[in-house]
Amino acid sequence: MQPKDIRWSEDARYGYAVGRVRSLETSLLDTAGYERLIRAPSTAVLVEQLRATAYERVLQGAAGLERSFDDAADENMALLRELAVESWLVRLAELPGQTRRLKSELKRRFIAGPFDWQTAVGNWESALQPPHAVFSLLDAGRPEEIDYLMDNLGQLAALDMARESSFFCRYLSLRADATNFLTWARTTTATSLDAAAPRPRELSPYLPGGTTGQAVFHVDAGADWESVARRTLQPWLVPVAAAGQRYYEQRGSLLHLERLLREAGLSLIRRSRYTAFGHEPLLAFYYLRDNEIGNLRRLAAAKAAGVDDETCRELVAYA
Repeated sequence: MQPKDIRWSEDARYGYAVGRVRSLETSLLDTAGYERLIRAPSTAVLVEQLRATAYERVLQGAAGLERSFDDAADENMALLRELAVESWLVRLAELPGQTRRLKSELKRRFIAGPFDWQTAVGNWESALQPPHAVFSLLDAGRPEEIDYLMDNLGQLAALDMARESSFFCRYLSLRADATNFLTWARTTTATSLDAAAPRPRELSPYLPGGTTGQAVFHVDAGADWESVARRTLQPWLVPVAAAGQRYYEQRGSLLHLERLLREAGLSLIRRSRYTAFGHEPLLAFYYLRDNEIGNLRRLAAAKAAGVDDETCRELVAYA
């Protein structure tokens, strides 16, 4: 098989795609732009601040802010569909959204009452087709555990799609390691016995595809986070874990850890922007914009709830 980088270098569409995203990168919010939004005293002021950004064309006012962010996300995906030379890139980018929608749909239909699960999900337009285990959970009245199973299925589907891309394999591996450490931290800080209870093997909350085995997280609930991070043999995770534990001990919140773990993935994406003859620059812009939209969703919700500025800063993952 001809290497992907050679095929990209011989395709004129690559140069056009990179030129487009290079021009659009300047529209991404910088630290100063985020700080203005964080200091906005209300949702209405936040909307006015956004009118001076690339989001001006999709803004529908404070009442329609969520719809505005949906439109921005649709624009981002439309750009990827337009510029992607290979269709698997689009399918991979669509996968997280498909997973979320499928989980929500399954739970919604569970709440609505009995129906033919196989027929309903069989009509779902998605690369993800839930296995029989999903229906067993629903029949057993345990829809909350669908999240674990569907997240694992989504990760497996992504790994399969990305097997020819060394960049995506690294990214999915890092994402699994970050997510799994956060899952362990949530479990070890949980006050609910149900949250900390062991789960059957097929319902493991840990994502596949990482470099760290699940046995690493089989430690006492009071274990030092930094020492657990060292057991993962991932040097980048050690300072993240230490900072996350300090914040948790001071504030009783995992927000700082969550932000640092998201930023670890963004750091890998940011470094890939200047990869020669590859799909990385296009995908990097897509994921950076996607992260930005997520940041804005969290900030808007925080402003509506009256959250203080210091906490709002922890909601923003900086690329």
